[in-house]
Amino acid sequence: MKTPIVTASHLCEQLIVDQQSGRLSLINMFNSLRLAELPAVVPHFVFFVSFTDGPRAAKGRVSLFDPNQHRLWSEDITVQFSDPVEAAVYLRRFYNTTFTVYGVYTFEIEIGGEIVLVRRFGVLQPV
Repeated sequence: MKTPIVTASHLCEQLIVDQQSGRLSLINMFNSLRLAELPAVVPHFVFFVSFTDGPRAAKGRVSLFDPNQHRLWSEDITVQFSDPVEAAVYLRRFYNTTFTVYGVYTFEIEIGGEIVLVRRFGVLQPV
């Protein structure tokens, strides 16, 4: 099986889908969250990934790890391609996520037994 290629990955506060065109707008993208104290609940954020050059359907798993490499969350996914050159999108909206440790958190995507993305972001104290 051919492994899809990741063309983009972003974290943002909001994602808007245009009803007519289906185009996506990522609003307030970030690479880190600055939280005054822990534990802290983040009301909403979005994890967005774009793939290309994949088979019709590619099965895999998305996981989120804390700074100590404990798996906090995961889900099995199927990335669907209408044709091999078409882009496919994975997006996951997170609601009321609790962060308990400062440091670097990691999203990892595995497809067909191969890690295709490691996306890190910081949960940091204010400057």
